[in-house]
Amino acid sequence: MDGSAQSGPKSEAVKAKRRKWSDEERERVVRASLQAGASVEAVARIYGVNASQIYDWRKQHRQRVGKGKHSVLLPVQVAEAVPAAETKQECSVVIEARSVRVSMSGGIDAAVICAVLERLAG
Repeated sequence: MDGSAQSGPKSEAVKAKRRKWSDEERERVVRASLQAGASVEAVARIYGVNASQIYDWRKQHRQRVGKGKHSVLLPVQVAEAVPAAETKQECSVVIEARSVRVSMSGGIDAAVICAVLERLAG
């Protein structure tokens, strides 16, 4: 023998069969990953799937759900400028977009709200 690698059934790596996930199974995994307090990594361990696969399935889910929804523009009226001292009032704002909910309360600056909206849009 010359020390070279031998080819044969015993020396070839055995390939693992890829699991085929049904649409219902994928949906169940996605729903589990979207539960409050759940992490994608924990759900991936439970279901025996790679976390990156769950992120892909979640993206596909958002695209399917988003096809039926259309953005709605709301009418806006621009009022007179408010003095700077009055811009921060105690209030509560809830913004829901793309399966994300952002809640803010207290003295909220308009620039903060603009920054949040820009981040959600991007």
